Amino acid sequence: MACIKIDINYVLFGKEKTVCDGQEEILSAGICHICKKGSKHSIVNMDNEDLVLLTMVVER
Repeated sequence: MACIKIDINYVLFGKEKTVCDGQEEILSAGICHICKKGSKHSIVNMDNEDLVLLTMVVER
């Protein structure tokens, strides 16, 4: 069975810009974003305040 890996980023405080495989998305507190294995992704703080995330990496 192939390993499945995803990154789940949940914004607790602040505002971020997430880019996943070239697609931009603006996220704020209470919103999550999922990136699949092998995707190119980045996170940029869009505010002057701290950006606080809960990130889970799931492999199964």
